[in-house]
Amino acid sequence: MSWLLVPLLKNAILVVPLALVALGVGRWSRRPALVHLLWVLVLIKLLTPPLIDVPLGWRLDVESWLGLKQETPNSAQAAAAPQTASSAKSGKATQQVPRTSRRRSDASLAAATTVSISDTKSWSALLPSGPRRLQLLTALWLGGSVLIALHLAWRAWRFHGYLCHASRPHETLGPRVGELAQEARIGISPQVVVIEGVMSPALWTLGRRACLIFPARLAERLAPAELDALLLHELSHFARGDHWVRVLELASQVLFWWHPVVWLARRELEAAEEQCCDAWVVEHQRASRHSYAQALLTTIDFLHDPAHLPPLACGLGEVPLLRARLIQIMQGNIASR
Repeated sequence: MSWLLVPLLKNAILVVPLALVALGVGRWSRRPALVHLLWVLVLIKLLTPPLIDVPLGWRLDVESWLGLKQETPNSAQAAAAPQTASSAKSGKATQQVPRTSRRRSDASLAAATTVSISDTKSWSALLPSGPRRLQLLTALWLGGSVLIALHLAWRAWRFHGYLCHASRPHETLGPRVGELAQEARIGISPQVVVIEGVMSPALWTLGRRACLIFPARLAERLAPAELDALLLHELSHFARGDHWVRVLELASQVLFWWHPVVWLARRELEAAEEQCCDAWVVEHQRASRHSYAQALLTTIDFLHDPAHLPPLACGLGEVPLLRARLIQIMQGNIASR
């Protein structure tokens, strides 16, 4: 399994400086689309095989970490040559030393050699060998990936069953989403699914046509202009293709479940996506910024006990992020595109 493990570890190391660049651009730039693109490239680099073998240096030598490098005969002879020369010199020197001192030195040397050999054997017994180390690392990596994949699949299947039982048709939301999509010049609009429950409006897909999930009780609280603003927000996720970015995130999370860059990328991608969608809504809506801000306030009040979104879903973001975006919208401190 070294042919698979070594490139994955190299990708995990090489992606760290890319993540630092994306994080720096996100802190100093007011262009969320650029930040979003950089974090998508970070996830793509994690999953794509390396086209060029980049030497990482002796401190980041993955092959030596895994114990895959073996000592060549030439290097062994070169290492043995100085030892032979030194032993020859020591032999000449010992001929000039008296026998009693030579015996004492031989005895002390033998004792030191015995102690060093025993210490080396004890430490080497504690550390696994190269193939054994590779097997342990592979088993731990694949075991974690399998557990993460099973957990996400279980959550997606439960949510799919919930949609089958809790969803119902709506008289006005479906046609209104089609009208908004036509006004925004979106060729195909997602299917609208209305549920009875407390959940953030979200765009979700699972191997079929994307569906726009909207809670019925939230729709009853919103004015028509506010409802249009939230529907436009989810349509912006659909128009941007953010549901395909969720697939990229899911694959990265399953394969690199232990990597902190994956969890950081998910958080930064969500923040950049929501800012891009806010700019898209402000650009395409007919009502004022106040209507959009009031819709977000109503959503925050509605999500008093929010449930976690299922895998592959694009929602309105976390509640703390909603508050920050609300301030940006009201102050007009938002990206133009």
